Amino acid sequence: MWFRFLRGSGYYGSMNDMMYQFWCVDGGSTTDFALNIDFTTEPVVDKVSGMSMDATALAALLAGRPKDMTSGDLAIAGEATLNSQGLLTYGSYTNLIPWSEDMTGNTWLPSNATITPTTFQATLQNGRVGFLVATLDSVLYTVSFRAKVASGDAPYSTAALRHTNSPAGNNTPVTLTDVYQTFQVTVLGMVGGGNVQFGIQDNAAADWAEITVTDFQVTETTSIMPYVKTEATAVVVPNNYSNTGIGYQWDMGVGGVNMPDLWAAWAGAPAQGELQIEWTPHYDSDIVTENKAIAGVKSSTSDTVRYNAQLKMILDDGTLTVSSDAIPWVAGTKYTIYAIWGTHPVEGANRMQVGVTDGTTVWESAIEVFDGSFDPTQFFKFSWINYFPQIIKSAKMLKTPMSGTWFSEPPTRTEIDFFTQGAAISPTLAGTADVEWHWADGSVTTGNDPGVQDMSLTDGNNYLSIFDPENVTQLDFSDITDLTLDVDDMLLMPNLVGVYLSDTEATGDISGYSALTSLTQLQMQNTGVTGDISGYSALTSIKHLQMQNTGVTGDISGYSALTSISSLRLNGTGVTGDISGFSALVEATYLRMENSGVTGAIADWSGYTRLEDLQCQSSGVLAADADIMVADMWTNRVMLGANPLTTNISTTAPVTADSRDRIEGLGTYAGDGLVQAGCVVTYTAPV
Repeated sequence: MWFRFLRGSGYYGSMNDMMYQFWCVDGGSTTDFALNIDFTTEPVVDKVSGMSMDATALAALLAGRPKDMTSGDLAIAGEATLNSQGLLTYGSYTNLIPWSEDMTGNTWLPSNATITPTTFQATLQNGRVGFLVATLDSVLYTVSFRAKVASGDAPYSTAALRHTNSPAGNNTPVTLTDVYQTFQVTVLGMVGGGNVQFGIQDNAAADWAEITVTDFQVTETTSIMPYVKTEATAVVVPNNYSNTGIGYQWDMGVGGVNMPDLWAAWAGAPAQGELQIEWTPHYDSDIVTENKAIAGVKSSTSDTVRYNAQLKMILDDGTLTVSSDAIPWVAGTKYTIYAIWGTHPVEGANRMQVGVTDGTTVWESAIEVFDGSFDPTQFFKFSWINYFPQIIKSAKMLKTPMSGTWFSEPPTRTEIDFFTQGAAISPTLAGTADVEWHWADGSVTTGNDPGVQDMSLTDGNNYLSIFDPENVTQLDFSDITDLTLDVDDMLLMPNLVGVYLSDTEATGDISGYSALTSLTQLQMQNTGVTGDISGYSALTSIKHLQMQNTGVTGDISGYSALTSISSLRLNGTGVTGDISGFSALVEATYLRMENSGVTGAIADWSGYTRLEDLQCQSSGVLAADADIMVADMWTNRVMLGANPLTTNISTTAPVTADSRDRIEGLGTYAGDGLVQAGCVVTYTAPV
C-alpha cells in the first residue's frame, strides 16, 4: 500500500501494492483566479472575480489598448481556477454523486442511522449512510466531505470515510472537531470492477454524536478537486481541473501583441512592469534537483520565472538572467515572489531584479542588465511541467514597478481569518491599505467599507486580505455577535488607532497590544479575550479603553500615566492595583472598575471637571479609602454635581458617619451634601 498524508507538509511511505491517499484540509474555500493588470504606480491588491473570459474575449480587452487601460481593467483567465487547496489545475472532471448536499436523496442508502439532508447520527455500531458508484479495476476514485460535530462532542474519533468493496478496506477513520474540516481519501476501484459504496459511518459502540456533514463528492481522478454541488444528477465541471502535475497556461492573444508594453518593447521604449506571485510550496527545498517553472510568459527559449537546482529564483528575459540568493524554503510556508524590470529609478538604465520574501527575510538578486523585452509568444503560464505540489494563490502585474527603490522595502501582506454567519454584518476598516474581503459565499469585496453582507446561509469561514497592513488605522467588527477571530492578528497592523470588537466571540491573548502605541480606541468588552494588560500604561494616547466583562488581568497602578483617557471600563475583570495615582486622569468621563481587584483611594478630585460615572464597588477599595474619596468629592461637590457624577460606594466595612453625612447632606452638612449638589450617589452599607 502506498500512503500519503498532507496537512501543510507531506509524508510518504509504501507497503504492498495497493494505492491509497488521504487529505485533511482545515477550512479551505474555492477561489477563482484572476490576473490583475494595474496601470498605476500605487500598489493594488490582486483582484478576484467570478467573471468568465475566454481567449477571444481576453484578446479583445487587451489588444491594441496598452496605453489607455486604467486601473480597474481586469484581465481574467476564465479557465484558470484554484481548487479547494489552492492548486491551479485544468481539464474537466465529474462529481459522480447525485444529491451531494442532501443525504435523504433517493440514491443514498442509510443503515442503522438517522439522517436529515445534512446530519447523520448512528443508532447502532457501524451505522452508516452511503451511495453506490460503479468502479473500474485499477482506477483511482477520490471521495471527500466536510464535517463537524457539536462542541460538546469534539474531538470525535469514531467517524470514518466509507469505501466498502475497495481494495483499501471498508473505511478510513477520521477525527472530527467542532469546526468544519474537509476530509478526502483516494482508493482503487473494486477488484474486477463493480460497485463501491462511498459515504460516512460511525464505529462507536454507543453514545453516537450527531455529525453535520455535507459537500460529498466522488471523482475518478488522482487530482485534488474543488467541491461542486450536485442535486438530482452528476455534474461535469468543464474548465481546467485535471492533472495538477502539468499546470496551466492561457492565451494572451494572437502573437502576444495584447500586452506589449509589459513584456516587450513598445514604440521603441523598453518593456517595464512588475509581477508579484503568492506562492506556497508543499515540499521542502532540499528535495529539488532540477530547474522548475513557477510562472511567467512562455518564451521561445526559457521559463521567465523559475528556480534552479541550486534553489535560486531566476528571472530570464530570453537573453540575460538574474538569480536570487539560495532560498531554503519550507513546505507549507507562504512566500511572495517579485520580478521587476524596466528603467531603474536610480540608475536610469534597463535593469531587472527578482526576489522572494516570507515577510521577514528577503532573498534577492543583484540589479542586473535587462535587454528590454521578454520576447513573449502567445501564452502566460503557471507551474508548467512542475510536478511538485504547490499553491499559486494570486498573481498581480503592475505597469509601473511599485518598489521605488526595488527590494529595499518589500511590500507586506497579511490575512485575517474570521467566522460569522450573520445575516446583516457590516465590518469596516480605515486607512490607506488595499484590502479584499473574501466572503464564505465565494464573493469578494474590495475597499475599507464592504457594505452589508449576508453570511447566514454559508459555512461562515471568511477572510480579509490586507496589502501593507501597516497602513491600516482602524478595524471595526463590533456587534457581530457570532464573530470569532484571533486577536493576535491585529498585532500585524502596528499603526492601529482604533480596534472595535465589542460584543463578539473574539478570543486570544491581548497582552501584546501594549506595543500598539498609536491606539486611541480599544473596545473589546463582552468578549473572550484574555491577557495581562499591565503594560497598557504605554498607551499614552488611549482615550477609550473598554475591556469590561473579559478575562484580562494585571496591575493597573501604572495607568496614572494615561492622562488622555476619557473612558476606562475594566469592571468585571481580574485587574488589580492601587488607583491612588488616578487623580491625574482629569480627562476621564467614565471610571468603571467595580467587581475587580483594585485598591487605594483617589484623594484629589479637583481636576475631574468631566467625570460622570465612577464605580469601584465590590472591588478591593476599603472603608478608609472610601472616606478619603468622599471627603474630597464633597470639597469639589459643586463641580462634580454639574455633570452630574453618578457613583456607587460599597465597602467591606462601614464608612464613617461623617462620610455618610457628606453624601446625604446631614448633620454638620445639612442640606449641603453630594446629593444636594446634584451627584447621584448610592452608598450600600455592609451587611
